[in-house]
This record gives sequence, C-alpha cells and structure tokens, in this order.
Amino acid sequence: MRTKTVSVLSAAVIAAVVIGGVLSAYTANNVVPTSYAGQTRVAVNITVPQGLIQRHPFGKTVTPIQSGEFSDRLKVVGANADVTYVVTSANSNLYVTSDGEIYTTDGPLAVGTYTVSGTDSKGANESGVWSYTLTVTSAVGNASSG
Repeated sequence: MRTKTVSVLSAAVIAAVVIGGVLSAYTANNVVPTSYAGQTRVAVNITVPQGLIQRHPFGKTVTPIQSGEFSDRLKVVGANADVTYVVTSANSNLYVTSDGEIYTTDGPLAVGTYTVSGTDSKGANESGVWSYTLTVTSAVGNASSG
C-alpha cells in the first residue's frame, strides 16, 4: 500500500477524491485543515492499494450451445496492456492465455459451473489475483454476463 496526499481548496469538511475509478469520501477525522488568506486548504491522506484489481467481467452465464465456442478476456483496473496472467487453480474445461483470454477447451459444456483463478502481474511491483466463473445453464432465453 502507498499513501497519497491530495490538497483541495475548500471550505467544506468532506473531500471526495477519485483514484483509479473508485470514489472515496473522507470526513473531518481524516483531514487536516490549514487556514490562510481566508481560504481553507484540506489535505487528505489516501491509502491506495499497490497492485492490480480485477474488474468486470468476473464471469458469464451461457447455454450449452454458446459454451461450445466461448471466449472472454480478463481485465484489471487501469492497466490492460502488458499484464501477465497465471493460472493457480485450473479447470480442465477452461484455458487462460498469459494475456488474459479465456476459452472453453472441449466443445459444448454440460450444465454446471466452471471456475478458474490465478494471479496477474505488470512489472516487478504490481500484482493481484483474479477469478472467473463460467456458468452453463439450460435456461431458455438470453444468456447474461456476470
């Protein structure tokens, strides 16, 4: 984890900061106001996770027919290029490439749940974990993403 300090000129006691697509609100017990020239400077210390965070998709729901030629791609917040994916908990029905592509391996799959998970990394200092679940259902209608 690393800490960033963001200064905001404001009379408000609550500061909102957007980092990596995540909005966090900080109240008076997290801020240190310093008054000068009639304005208040609010310094906010933010702890930012040091690492890669998986984002949608976390899985999909498909029919057996759709599972026959299924593919999808893993994604992480803020860095989709140059991320390397490694499987740590395999599923013989799902194949994951080192660049995050997910494929079914054995034609149409039987109704059930198929999960694969692993780690991802970008450079020497950024890493994270990921998990993906393919649900095969016999339900009639449109398949959905999950």
